[in-house]
Amino acid sequence: MKQTHLISTLVVVAQSLVIPVAYSSVEISLGGGSDNNAFRLADKFAPESGRFYKTTFSYRDKFDNGLYVNLKATKTTFESKMENADHDKQDVKLGFRHTFDNTNKFNFAVSGSNYDKTYISRSTGQVGTSGGKEIEDRYDNRWWRLQSDYTFNLNEKHSLNLFAELLNKDYEEVDGSDSLSNLDYRQLGTGIRWFYKPAKSWRLETSFRYRDREYDDKRARDDDGKAIENSELSYDYYRLLLSGIWSINKQHRLVLRAYREDLEDSHSGYYDRETVNASLTWRYRWDKNNTLTTRLRYIDYRNANDLAQDESEQDEDENNSVDNHGTIFSVDYQRLLWKNKDYKVNGYVKGSWYNYDAPRDIYQYQRSIVELGASVKF
Repeated sequence: MKQTHLISTLVVVAQSLVIPVAYSSVEISLGGGSDNNAFRLADKFAPESGRFYKTTFSYRDKFDNGLYVNLKATKTTFESKMENADHDKQDVKLGFRHTFDNTNKFNFAVSGSNYDKTYISRSTGQVGTSGGKEIEDRYDNRWWRLQSDYTFNLNEKHSLNLFAELLNKDYEEVDGSDSLSNLDYRQLGTGIRWFYKPAKSWRLETSFRYRDREYDDKRARDDDGKAIENSELSYDYYRLLLSGIWSINKQHRLVLRAYREDLEDSHSGYYDRETVNASLTWRYRWDKNNTLTTRLRYIDYRNANDLAQDESEQDEDENNSVDNHGTIFSVDYQRLLWKNKDYKVNGYVKGSWYNYDAPRDIYQYQRSIVELGASVKF
């Protein structure tokens, strides 16, 4: 894997310059576990189980003048037989918050990320190729984002939030055939959220989001799937979300979240897609030292066409290049192991189970992940 050092360099610099002064929190997490299908391969490829080790560093700080900074770096390393499953991610966020008259709130932030992982083709079960050459860095990417939002507190029960963002995402340049699409894009987004809190024990949120995505050098397609010469592909996204949080008592909390998103291809509609996503989360905290969280999630992607017939047209987002639907069930248990005035140590056990179905058998897969570890927060 080819490393891109921009965000990681920022993390190192920030650690050396910022941490010696007063900070809000620094957390280091060490864990390990087993993943029985890290590449999300169909059964016919006989996916192997492999052990992995994960290291996470995070730093958060906020200042009296409203400035804040968040840094996070995660490295996941698999045993040698599955070294292609290794992946790294670094995130940085710098922002400013301000409250007007103790009611209305303004937030502005600039953030960036770097992601590095070997591309394994779902069609072959091997490192992806194009023109006879391996393109293991095909989906390595970096992005930066400007985002801003303003919250109006209308009264004790109602508040309104307006938000906007500018996102720029760049993918690794790889040596492949001319058929490879350029995945780099710019995206503008805006939307509105409405919060309703009739009581301390529960809250509702409804939001609508619109995003316009324009690719740098990727062709649109006609109704037959043929590339349109000299075209520049662009999408419109429309998302409607509804969520509710119910604090039943001090021990139990339920969160229900559901959204529908429609993607509209600005040309022929070849890339049109409908997405439905719903999840139910239950948190049980039987005392201040023990917390159990479970989540059941359902996802359904429906495309106007089978976008995965052409290997070069697989989208960068997980699962959504083909028609499929699936469920994910996860469990997360956290326990406070040690605490004093300087730091606290938490232990954790996590498990996730995936089951996806699709018309084409190469996109049907099951996956289970078990992880345990500990974190130290200063």
